[in-house]
Amino acid sequence: MSLLDLGAAQRGIWNAQLLDPTSPYYVVGEVLELDGLAPGAHGESPVDLLAEAVRLTVDESETLRLHVTDTVDGPRQVVDDTPASRPEVRDLSGAPDPVLLAHAVVDAEKASCGERWRTMTDSDLHRYLILDLGSDDAGLRRVWCVQLYHHIIVDGYSAALLTRRTAAHYTELAGGRAARRTRFAPIAEVIEADLAYAATDKDADRAFWHDYLTPAPDTAGREDHVHGAGTTSITTTVRLSAGEMADLRSRAEDAGLVWSDLVMAAYGAWLRKFGFAGDEALLAMPMMARTSGPLRRTPAMLVNMLPLRFPVAGTDTLEQAAAAAHSALDEVRSHQRYPGSELARDLRGTGGPAVLHGIGLNLKTFDFSLDFNGTVGVLRNVAGGPPEDLVLVVTPAADGGVDLGFETDPVSVPAVTARQRLEDIRAFLTCSGPLADVRLRDAAFRASVAEARSGEPLPEVVPTLDDLIDRLGGRAVGASAWETADAPLLVSDDATIALTAAEVHGQVTELVAGLSGVGVEGSVIALDLPKGP
Repeated sequence: MSLLDLGAAQRGIWNAQLLDPTSPYYVVGEVLELDGLAPGAHGESPVDLLAEAVRLTVDESETLRLHVTDTVDGPRQVVDDTPASRPEVRDLSGAPDPVLLAHAVVDAEKASCGERWRTMTDSDLHRYLILDLGSDDAGLRRVWCVQLYHHIIVDGYSAALLTRRTAAHYTELAGGRAARRTRFAPIAEVIEADLAYAATDKDADRAFWHDYLTPAPDTAGREDHVHGAGTTSITTTVRLSAGEMADLRSRAEDAGLVWSDLVMAAYGAWLRKFGFAGDEALLAMPMMARTSGPLRRTPAMLVNMLPLRFPVAGTDTLEQAAAAAHSALDEVRSHQRYPGSELARDLRGTGGPAVLHGIGLNLKTFDFSLDFNGTVGVLRNVAGGPPEDLVLVVTPAADGGVDLGFETDPVSVPAVTARQRLEDIRAFLTCSGPLADVRLRDAAFRASVAEARSGEPLPEVVPTLDDLIDRLGGRAVGASAWETADAPLLVSDDATIALTAAEVHGQVTELVAGLSGVGVEGSVIALDLPKGP
């Protein structure tokens, strides 16, 4: 077993985890939900078939068998040649509420992996756990497969590749179509491509990003939307139906674009509308950094965070803003392998690293179709990075729709606010005419908000401070009960001291008289008095 260097994206994760060893946010992964698994062609248990399918996937995927070790020359990795074992299967079918228990198990596994993988060294960096939630009256099984990884070995695209491979193995084991021969490239080939890039194209890409970010974009306030370790998070989603997506695709095609261009434009328009951006959208975006066939078909940690900027003017239509976003993305794609971690260092001292945080868009436009011999698998993300309140996540759904989602800190952005934001973005996706003319609230809603904020009308005559002091002495005509001379005004907590309005007025008058003539006009006078009535 030969030691291999880390790739650029892996080094970024290695350094980030070492800087914050207690952070659980480098544990990433999903729960694969399978509802309605039938027994195999020869009556085999679908749970056993799934466990074997996972074992086969781990066995042929080198990234899942990586062990990282720290050496005098820095971190290195090696592929463990030990044959993979079947994952643990846990039967929850006898629990009063198997689903509730399954959620608790997932949370416990995330915490356990976060603790175990803090050093990232000398152990497996993935965890598969199959949860059997029981069968329905027809004998069909409900199964969850917990799939957790340290981010140093996989990215989101890799997780989809691995799950599709598990689906192919399961289908063959259950008596369906045979799985094709694996096309995963060896990790050594992935690292070799990374080192070749660093030796040939990296300087040219550095120059591109320097020019691209000159003049520097406005990044004020972006990092206010980023939360640190220990922050709880909630995920809020809104589903664009299959019908809505068909309309969106047709509209994009008519403009010579793709549907994701319209999503970028709609999000940029929303940011502009609510003051999170001016006439330019600046989005931190994960780039796949897979520029060759072997890299595109191989699970590994390659994703790269880079900025995208494009104009969004109020006079633009959605299609015009989408065309600008499309052109901007085309421009940066050919430079997507330049490491975001190095870009952050290049920009250090200028506030520039904020271009990679706070406000972003994660377009998961790769294929999420998962066929387990006729049962559709659904991937649900359960572990990602720290919540960034304005990172829009766009994920294709199994029914042909698309989910728009925000993962937020509920203290700063509660679910109701996140949902309203997502509905606003949906409204921009269906708008026509200039973006500045889009009204996201109807007249009745705006009127109700204005009324709620208006408060009580001001009196026609507003009393001066002298008038208010005089009222304490009961001198004001029409004074309310508490303002009359003998009404208690200040009462101590234990009620042993009570001052009427007249007494307070008398003390104020005495104080004013005592201070008159002290110092020159404009002097500051300090009163050293104990707190109390």
